[in-house]
Amino acid sequence: MSNQQPLLDRAALRRDRHCASLLCPPACMFTTPGYGEAWRWMLPLACTFLNECICLSMLYPFLGYMVLDFGLVESTNEAGLYVGYIASMFTLGQLLSGSFWGSASDRWGRRRVICIGLFNTMLLAPLFGLSRNLWQAMAVRFAMGLLSGNAAAAKAYIGEAVTPETQDMGFSLVAICWSIGNVCAASLGGFLSRPAVQFPNAFGGTIFESWPYLLPCTVAAAFAGIGCVVTLRFLPSQPRRSSGDATAVGGQSGQSGGPWGYVLRNRRCRDVFLIYFCISWLDYGAREAAPPPTPRLGLHLTSAGL
Repeated sequence: MSNQQPLLDRAALRRDRHCASLLCPPACMFTTPGYGEAWRWMLPLACTFLNECICLSMLYPFLGYMVLDFGLVESTNEAGLYVGYIASMFTLGQLLSGSFWGSASDRWGRRRVICIGLFNTMLLAPLFGLSRNLWQAMAVRFAMGLLSGNAAAAKAYIGEAVTPETQDMGFSLVAICWSIGNVCAASLGGFLSRPAVQFPNAFGGTIFESWPYLLPCTVAAAFAGIGCVVTLRFLPSQPRRSSGDATAVGGQSGQSGGPWGYVLRNRRCRDVFLIYFCISWLDYGAREAAPPPTPRLGLHLTSAGL
């Protein structure tokens, strides 16, 4: 062997999927076969996660003003209680229906459950903008969470679709889309709510003057409709799990208590759930418990400023 001959054969490296990335810099890793196949399901799931985040967070910039328009309070200092009621309804609905939608996605397929959730969001989001009182707003938000299994089905899809080469990219998709969705949701809810006040020349005398919070909800519904079409068109179907596979997850039938019994006995699952609960508690609890006082802006900001 001469000193000019490479020690590793480049043709052999290209054939080995584990060594192919050695021939290209990290910026070019998305051209490897594993990454190319991953984009087929990552892009539709990105639309799903973005829609989920927009649906959850879109109302925060204008929810205080909506409560004031309901005529429930005489002072802005009293709006926080009712804001909390409305905001919590979505996650309460998801809490009650999450197990059902997870089981449904095992039987019917992940893609079908995701499309059902996006379609329900498309129908219900405009109804929230048409709410005239507290009970209507709470009922619509609760129904939006109850009839959406996107979070459970999409995350389960990622767990089944990733390979050793794409698992880092696949699991980071949730955090990336959630961050982008928070920015988009805040912008959508802030700039498009009360359009007749913010843009009187364009929206004065229109339906959006009578229903000041309908426009952002309609745009969110349009995003959900686009996400539903993208999911149907581009998301590959995953094989449905048989009843035997579902039983195997829980261990031996009669001793396991089903999947929930397995989860509760598994220390790693319990630790992950506890950590996730603490992070969510601190994140959302701090937002609600420590808002800016009214003399120092608070609700004195416009919805666009919020």
